Amino acid sequence: MDDFNDFFKKNPGYLVAWIAFVVIVVGIYHFASKEPMQPDGHYASVSVSDSARRAKEIQDSISIAIETEKALKAQEEEDRKFFKTKAGRIHKKHPDWSREACKRLANGEVWIGMGLDMLKYERGLPDNANPSNYGNGTQWQWCWDDWTPSCFYDNDDDGTIDSYN
Repeated sequence: MDDFNDFFKKNPGYLVAWIAFVVIVVGIYHFASKEPMQPDGHYASVSVSDSARRAKEIQDSISIAIETEKALKAQEEEDRKFFKTKAGRIHKKHPDWSREACKRLANGEVWIGMGLDMLKYERGLPDNANPSNYGNGTQWQWCWDDWTPSCFYDNDDDGTIDSYN
């Protein structure tokens, strides 16, 4: 052991080189392992990293659940307000009709593509219902005498208004 100490006393440059070599090797090892150094000088273990990741996932799940709950409450409030309107009452009676169609019916609108059942809901039964067949299937004309527009046409017998005048 004395020979070892004497060698470094006589050659101090070797001691500095040896210390530098050890520091470089240790630094490369820690850099390559990619473990982050904690403020206390220790390196984080994988379990701490996994725990942090899991905690973040739980926090994200809670945030999503809170946002979903808020959206559901907002939708419930919107539904409550909608079903108090005339369009909402129509939609309650006819849940297969879209909300947009019920709003249009509540406003007294008629449009190409609306169903005959919607038109009857708005106007009652037609004063005249005239079928015709010119070889291409049945076509219908429905007329309400006291309404404008008064006549509606279904050219392909599908129960949907194709034109009106």
